[in-house]
Amino acid sequence: MNSGELLALLPLMITGATAVVAMLGIAAWRHHLMTVCIAFGGLIIAAVAATQSLGMGPVRAGQLLVADSYSALFTIVIVVAAALVVLLSEGYLRTRPDWPEEHYVLVLTSATGAAILVHSAHFASFFLGLELLSVSLYALIGYRRGAKTGIEGALKYLILAAVSAALLVFGMGLVYAQTGTMSFHELSAAGLTSGIIGVFGVGLIVVGLGFKLALVPFHMWTPDVYEGAPAAVTAFVAGVSKVSVFALLLRYLGEAIEGPVFWAVAAVAVLSMLAGNLLALRQQNLRRLLAYSSIAHMGYALVALLASGSQASHAAAFYVIAYAFTIIGAFGIVGLIDAVTETSGDLADYRGLAWRRPWLTGALTIIVLSLAGMPITAGFIGKFLLLTAGVGSRMWGLSLVLVVSSAIGMYYYLRIIRTVFEHSEETEEAEEAPAVPLAGAVAVAVLTVIVVWLGLLPSGLLGLIGAPAAMLH
Repeated sequence: MNSGELLALLPLMITGATAVVAMLGIAAWRHHLMTVCIAFGGLIIAAVAATQSLGMGPVRAGQLLVADSYSALFTIVIVVAAALVVLLSEGYLRTRPDWPEEHYVLVLTSATGAAILVHSAHFASFFLGLELLSVSLYALIGYRRGAKTGIEGALKYLILAAVSAALLVFGMGLVYAQTGTMSFHELSAAGLTSGIIGVFGVGLIVVGLGFKLALVPFHMWTPDVYEGAPAAVTAFVAGVSKVSVFALLLRYLGEAIEGPVFWAVAAVAVLSMLAGNLLALRQQNLRRLLAYSSIAHMGYALVALLASGSQASHAAAFYVIAYAFTIIGAFGIVGLIDAVTETSGDLADYRGLAWRRPWLTGALTIIVLSLAGMPITAGFIGKFLLLTAGVGSRMWGLSLVLVVSSAIGMYYYLRIIRTVFEHSEETEEAEEAPAVPLAGAVAVAVLTVIVVWLGLLPSGLLGLIGAPAAMLH
C-alpha cells in the first residue's frame, strides 16, 4: 500500500483502531469516563484525517475500497455523528451500573462498518461493511437487558436484518451471473439491467437495502426498535446507519434504477411518504411518531435518487446529511429527558416541558421545525432542493406526493410543539427538575447549531457536495 492509499484510508483505520484501543482499555481498567474519552477522541481524529481527502481524486485500495471526496465527506458526517452519539450516551449510561463501557466499543464498530460502506467499490466490501454495522446494532438495540421492549426490538431487527441480508446476497449472485463481475466500477458498463436476471438481481438488492432504510413495505421493525432501544442508539440507527446506506445507494445504483426497477422504487417512495406520515398522525408515543416520520423522510430522499442530473445528486446528498443531524438531535433530546426523568415515552409526558426545560424546549422546537421543513432550518433547504430536483426531472406525480405528504406531516410536528408549550396544573406544581448531563447537553447544542447553520448558510455543505456529485454522473 503506497502513501496515497494509506492517507485515503486513514479514517477507516483510525476508527477501527479506536475500537480495539477502547476494548483493550476496558480489559485493563473499567472506567466509564476513560472509555468515553477514547471513543470520542478517536472519532474526532478520524474526522480530521478525513478532511485531508476532500478535493482528492479517486484512490483505489485494491479491488474492494475507493477513497475520494465523496467518501471523505460522508465519512466526516458518519464519525462526527457517532462522536455526538457517544456524548449523548454518556449521561444515560453513567447512571446505569451494568457495565456500560462495551456500549462505546459497539458504537465504534458500527461507525467503522458505516465508513466501510461509503468507501466500498465491490460487493464483498459492501456486504462486510453492512454486516459489521448490523451485527453491532443488534447488541446496541438490546443493550438494556432488563427492558422487554429493547429485547423485542433487537429480536425483530435481527430476524428482518437476516432476511434482508439473504436477499442482498441472492441479488448479488444474480448480478454476478448477468455481468460476470462484482466490482461497482465495472457494473456501470456491463449492461446491468439489460437482461431479466440483472433486473431481478438489482430488484433484490433494492429490497434488501429497503429493509435497512425502513422503506414501505419493509418498515415493520422500525417503530418497535425506535421505541425499545436506548435513545442514543435509536439516534444512531435513524441517522448514521441510514445515511451510510443511502450514500452507497446514491453513488452506485442511481443509474441502474431504470425501466421496471424505476417504477418499483417510485412506488416505494410514494408508499413511504404517504404511509409514514399517515401512520405518524395516529401515534401518541413520541418515539413511534418519530419512527414513522423517518420512514416518510427516506421516501422524500428517494425522489432525488430517482431524478436525473447533478442537481438531483446535490439534493439527495444534502438532504440525507441534514436529516441525519436533525433526527440525531430529536432523539438526543428524548435521551436527555429519559436520563433525568422516568417517562413512558407518551407525548403527554412532555406536556409543559417549556416551563421546566426552556432551553431544551427551544432546541426541540428548532429540530421539529427542521423535520417539518420550515424556513431557516436545514430541513427547509433540503426539501426545497428535493422539490427542485423532482420538478427539474419532470416527475410531477412524485413531486406532488412530496408536497402533499409534507403538508400532512406539519400537523403532527406542530402537535409536538403545542404539547411542550402547553400549560397545566402539573406544570405549576412541579418541583425543580434535576440537571441534564453536561456531555449530552453539549451534543444537543452542537446539533441544533448545525441544523440552523445548514438552514441559513447551506452553500458551505453544497460546495463540499459539488465535487462528489459530479462523480456520480
